[in-house]
This record gives sequence, C-alpha cells and structure tokens, in this order.
Amino acid sequence: SRVRIAMVQGQADPERDGVADYARHLTAALRDLGEEVVPVPVLGPREAAERLHALKPDLAHVQFAPSAFGFSARPGLLPNRVRGLRFVTTLHEYGWWASPRWVPGAVWRPLERARLWDRETWRFVPRSSAVLTTNAGHSRVLHERFGRTAVQVPLAPNVPDLGPADRVEARRRLGVPADAQVVAFFGFVHPVKGLRYLIEALARLRGAGRDRLHLLILGGFTSLALP
Repeated sequence: SRVRIAMVQGQADPERDGVADYARHLTAALRDLGEEVVPVPVLGPREAAERLHALKPDLAHVQFAPSAFGFSARPGLLPNRVRGLRFVTTLHEYGWWASPRWVPGAVWRPLERARLWDRETWRFVPRSSAVLTTNAGHSRVLHERFGRTAVQVPLAPNVPDLGPADRVEARRRLGVPADAQVVAFFGFVHPVKGLRYLIEALARLRGAGRDRLHLLILGGFTSLALP
C-alpha cells in the first residue's frame, strides 16, 4: 500500500538553498516510486502541527538545517504538538549550533544522554524513529550525545543525470583546453565550503609541474544561509 509522507522542511527557495533543493529532488524520487509525498513548509510549530493533523500522514520526514528554519529552534517543538506520528530526521547540518547559544554544554549533556532534548533540533532527534546523516562527523556527534547510530547517506550533487555529453564541445564552450585535467567543485561559493583550500592545493600542484590542471567551479554565490 502507498505510504503518505509529510516532507517537513523550511520555507526556503530551492534555487538559493541546497537543503530545499535536496527535498525537492527527494520528493520527486519518492513519488516516482509510487509514494504520496506532501511538502510541509514550516517556520513555526503551531501552523505545521495543524497541517499535519489535517494530512494524517504515516510518516513525517524532517529535513533539518538551522538556516532552513531561519536559525530558529522553535520548529523543534513540532513533535510535542503531534502525538503518535512517526518522525524521521535527516541532519544536513549538525554539531556546531545550540539554541539558546548562552546555555552551557554541561546543561545540555544530561538531557541528551536521557534522550529528552537536543541542543540543536530540540525534540526532532529525541522523537525520531531514525536519524539520517550525510557524513561521519555528524554521525559521531549524534552517537556521542545520544548513543544512537545514524543511517548515513552520502551527500550527492542535486543534479539529474543527463546522460553522455560531447566533451569536446563542452570544453570549447567553457574555454577549457582539450588536454586539460579538470577538477570540478560543486556547490555554493562560500567561505565555509573549503574552496580556498582546493584553490591553494591546485596552485601548489601546478607549481610542481602539473600545469594541465584546471578548476571548474559549478555553483552560485548568493544563498539563504550566507546572503
């Protein structure tokens, strides 16, 4: 039988937010598999709870990132407002934030060990039947705080597979020499993405004789997280 999934996410523009774009692609993929998926944009818990009560979904899948929720932890109260609904949370960002920031870590730790409260997601992680992460670092923080093992899903580019392309024509259009060794960076051009280290590494390699190396940057500059 078909499963009704509420895709709980921030009110973000997919063109300027990677998490929103990921949720859009995931929604389309699940629908292709025959599931019923309904996006539930949320900044506050009350309106989202009313929407979930009306939808009566089998599952609520939370796409969590602080920027997607306007750097507010209030959406993390949603599980308390919708009793009996099964939650699953994907952590797109984790391990660096707390709300409120002034509360010391010593206060959070016993609450997290008891699986009552999370300093970042509030009630999303404690109430979730499963937690997904995109990397080992987030999985490690989750295990240290809650003793939980995450389902790790490698982060993939949010682009469709368009099949084979004419490499010669693509390089000509982009101004890349035909014999170049191309390194591609995919994502927003932000200080936190580590792009500076990639540029420095390529410069050192070119200086060591790898003069055929070229860097191709694929991504925008303005996003909701760092406008």
